[in-house]
Amino acid sequence: ANASALVLKEKELESLPDDPDDLEQALQAMAGGAAGPNGGQIYIDGFEGGNLPSKDAIREIRINQNPFSAEYDRLGFGRIEVLTKPGSDKWRGQSFFNFNDSAFNSRNPFSENKADSRAYFYGGNISGPVVKNKSSFFLNIDNRQVDDGSIVNATIIDSNFNIIPFQQEFTIPNRRFSISPRFDYAINENNTLVARYEFERRTAENQGIGDFSLPSRATSLENIEHSFNITETAVLNAKTVNETRFRYRYEDNQRTGDNTIPTINVLDAFTGGGSSIGLNYDRESDWELQNYTTT
Repeated sequence: ANASALVLKEKELESLPDDPDDLEQALQAMAGGAAGPNGGQIYIDGFEGGNLPSKDAIREIRINQNPFSAEYDRLGFGRIEVLTKPGSDKWRGQSFFNFNDSAFNSRNPFSENKADSRAYFYGGNISGPVVKNKSSFFLNIDNRQVDDGSIVNATIIDSNFNIIPFQQEFTIPNRRFSISPRFDYAINENNTLVARYEFERRTAENQGIGDFSLPSRATSLENIEHSFNITETAVLNAKTVNETRFRYRYEDNQRTGDNTIPTINVLDAFTGGGSSIGLNYDRESDWELQNYTTT
């Protein structure tokens, strides 16, 4: 028995953060130190990597369960297993909306004006039967729009070589949209099939601006991910289960900035000139096949 194992279900999940990024940080803190230099492992429906789904799409989270299982390539300390919700036999659904605006916040003491900031986080899900007692679906959609305020408070040299203060407020937009349908199908009494697709798109503008870093150094980024996985479970007899899993994943990361001019760094005054990157992109696709027999 593993004394540090945790199983979080619906009641425990309610107390965790709604935002997937904040939720991931909370789970990593709960899992503690991991075996190896790369931090904790997160598995979603049996596959490592990928983006954590919305909390409303999670059925159960297991932390540090069975750390010595032969199924995994590393010791399970720090391992987080996320299981998504299946479809239901009756029509069900819910929605949510979170909102925050800078009008409710105190101003920045280093700025004469308050930089505008606001956050919207909303979404929902619906599930129900496709064929009664045979197949069902679960569909989850969520969207996050965050506009953070950033302030540049530097000392620069104007066109006449005069030393002048430079203070300006900027909005830094961050966007995240995801949609993840899941389909459950009972092939027969002993065989079930689960298929799940997830699309996620993240964008961010005006990255790298703030403090001494001037607007000319701004960069933008975009991340798009498609993930499709399918799992077939066969109950061979009263003591043996065979599970086959397949996943295909495509990810496109892009970062852009103006690096046509050199960067100038004047200590404790400003960092100006061009961005540290120009056009930077990484496109990756992979597939994974697993088969496990448990007796």
